[in-house]
Amino acid sequence: MWNNQERPKCSVCKHKGISCPPYCFYAPYFPPDSPTADQEFANVNRYYGTNNFKSLIIRAGGIEYDPVRRKNAADTLKSEANLRRHDPVLGITAIVKSLEDQLSDAEGRLKIAIATNNRWRDTVLANQWEKAYDTNPSEFGFVKEPELSDEQIEKFVESVIQEPDLKRQRVDETGEFSGSAADGRKG
Repeated sequence: MWNNQERPKCSVCKHKGISCPPYCFYAPYFPPDSPTADQEFANVNRYYGTNNFKSLIIRAGGIEYDPVRRKNAADTLKSEANLRRHDPVLGITAIVKSLEDQLSDAEGRLKIAIATNNRWRDTVLANQWEKAYDTNPSEFGFVKEPELSDEQIEKFVESVIQEPDLKRQRVDETGEFSGSAADGRKG
């Protein structure tokens, strides 16, 4: 066990210029053997103060002493103070903003990917339906329209025109109607 003269001091006790007691409150958070403890304490002391740091840690532990919650709170305060040293205006807010921007960008890219996927899926499904319909339309409850040649279409049109009710009305050069539907009328 260390005696008071040989015991190394934690960063807080070094700063205060006092010997580190055996059960120093700050020793677990700023240990003497940590190379970054002095800088971490300087940041915490600058932005929170030693007494505020201690009261925040005690509150974090709750009514019952919870060393894990206290350690997490101390690590959080040390990280926030370190970030505040690098960016005095925004501190940890800069990282939060950066992460929110990345999340927003990723959500936008995800929406684009989903829309593209849906468009391709719809195209593939439409092609599959078309191929299936072309091979066997009766499965879909439809009868496929027959493909007619130009000659067959012309014969059909002529047959419709030749019927007496549907005979076309023709206008001669003088502007008078001719044909069965135009009998007796003048233009």
